[in-house]
Amino acid sequence: MSFKNDGVLVAEYVYDFDVDGGAIGEIILSAKDNKSALPVGAVVKDCHMKVVTAFTSGGSATLEVGNGDDADGYLGSIAVASLTDNALFNASGQDSALLWDGTNDHMIPL
Repeated sequence: MSFKNDGVLVAEYVYDFDVDGGAIGEIILSAKDNKSALPVGAVVKDCHMKVVTAFTSGGSATLEVGNGDDADGYLGSIAVASLTDNALFNASGQDSALLWDGTNDHMIPL
């Protein structure tokens, strides 16, 4: 994927317990299925997440979606109990720190 600033690009990441492991802590996702990582300088406008198979955990575990600079920059703490089969999550409208959004109304510097 090259960054030409001439349209919307889509990057896709997949977390698969069998492939990526299931340890508690930070799990680094890689671009998969012939997709490239986000190019440097890309402006992230939205983030969507779909749960295919429900998460399970004891206690009050949560999931955050972000990057190395801001662990919950795209999606804040989501209770594992909410991560049911086919659950959908959308970052837009949540004033996520790493998204271009209506609150900032400008590019967020890297």
